[in-house]
Amino acid sequence: MEIFVDDETKLTLHGLQQYYVKLKDNEKNRKLFDLLDVLEFNQVVIFVKSVQRCIALAQLLVARAGRFGTKGLAITFVSDENDAKILNDVQDRFEVNISELPDEIDISSY
Repeated sequence: MEIFVDDETKLTLHGLQQYYVKLKDNEKNRKLFDLLDVLEFNQVVIFVKSVQRCIALAQLLVARAGRFGTKGLAITFVSDENDAKILNDVQDRFEVNISELPDEIDISSY
């Protein structure tokens, strides 16, 4: 299913903290595991660019244990200039500022 949103529509998820992490493509799995180990969460949604990446992540995460109006945390991995451009396009389109992930996050804030 695809949902198209008019360019004039303002979509904002209040209570959602958004961050990005700059890293090399081959560092993504390690960073994901590190984040899953230190962050508290009820659900995790991971978006990937390819079916192969989805299958690989599913196999790696098998052993590991945002709706509107709820708090949440979104972390985007930026590994190349194309990723950075997409992140900038999202920030411009939705008029949000996505900061670099700090060393520590207060778990009560998300």
